[in-house]
Amino acid sequence: MDPEGNDIFYYADWGDGPNSGWLGPYASNFDLILNHIWSKKGTYTVKAKAKYTLGAESEWATLKVRMPKTYINNPIIQLLMRILDRFPFFEKILN
Repeated sequence: MDPEGNDIFYYADWGDGPNSGWLGPYASNFDLILNHIWSKKGTYTVKAKAKYTLGAESEWATLKVRMPKTYINNPIIQLLMRILDRFPFFEKILN
């Protein structure tokens, strides 16, 4: 949240090659939820940062995640992820 209420852009690097690119701008108080599917088992470092509309950027925030299994070939998981990507508000309902 920007203390001055400026709109914010967000960027996520998933640690496996793809990234989100700059997303936004979003209102300063908006809760952004992003999804990603890793195609291989392993440990990944997810990095994220924010910048506000006047250009100042945050430092990188990092999180190590471990993907113990590969679900990418499971058709039910693929369908669920497509639905969540298309309708992100369903994730809030499921939570």
